[in-house]
Parts: sequence; structure tokens; C-alpha cells
Amino acid sequence: MFIALYMDTFNDTYINFMDTKENTITNGVFTKILYSDPLFTMNGLHFLFPIMFDETYSNNYNKTFIKFRPSFHLNRNIIIHLSQIEESVLRTYNHTKQKVLKLHEQLRSGCVKVNSNSAITDSTRFAIKISGIWENETSIGITYKISKISI
Repeated sequence: MFIALYMDTFNDTYINFMDTKENTITNGVFTKILYSDPLFTMNGLHFLFPIMFDETYSNNYNKTFIKFRPSFHLNRNIIIHLSQIEESVLRTYNHTKQKVLKLHEQLRSGCVKVNSNSAITDSTRFAIKISGIWENETSIGITYKISKISI
């Protein structure tokens, strides 16, 4: 079963953080996110990602990307909501460290990597999972993944 939150009803008071673990990739630490409201608890934050994309392509490393127009009104609303969520999660975690807004930057670029082992068509649906927060001495940021889903 796949459960996703609505971006516009996201409430950061339901965010909880697990124990922080060492992260050798970023030379810092990683903290998983739990989202727990009165009805359920989920590992990470899952949202449908109904982006209207123009094309897909793969690179030499079998990575799949979708290209879209950030200025298109539906895409712009998605970018606004996800950027607000990214900022809210980071602010909830730490008020003082430099926030690295990689999701916002990626979405504004109009090109994102998608985890998919099969073809992407016009009817393909996507979801985004924000799984946790990476942290080093001076900065913090979220870790996220955009995946193809079946509904």
C-alpha cells in the first residue's frame, strides 16, 4: 500500500526525528524523519509529484531524468509547495545552521532525476520521498528521491 500526504495540508508539527547516525558520505551525520499524525506514522515524507513534464532522457550511467517547465502554472504550484516543505523541515530540525535547499534548486532547474527501471510515458505518475536530513559542521539539507509509482 502506498500512502502519500497532500502537499497543501502538510503540517510540520507532526515531524519527528529519529536518532542521528554517522554519515561518512557527507562527513557528518544523518537523521531519519518520521511523520506521525493522530491517524498514522510513516517513515519519511511521501507526496505525490504530479509534475507536467515535456520529455525524458537517460544518460550514460542509466539514470533517467524528466524535463519540465518550472514556469508552467501547475508545475510552479508544486515547486512552491515542495520548497516550503523543504524549508519547514530544515527549520524544524535546526534554526541556526546554513540551509542547503537542493530540492528547490533542482526543481527550479526544470530537470530532475527519477528512479525508474521501466519506460516513462505521458501517463506515468511520480512520488517524492523526503527521507531525512544530512548535516555537517556548518550546513544541513534534506535527502529525497523521486520515483515512478503505480496507482
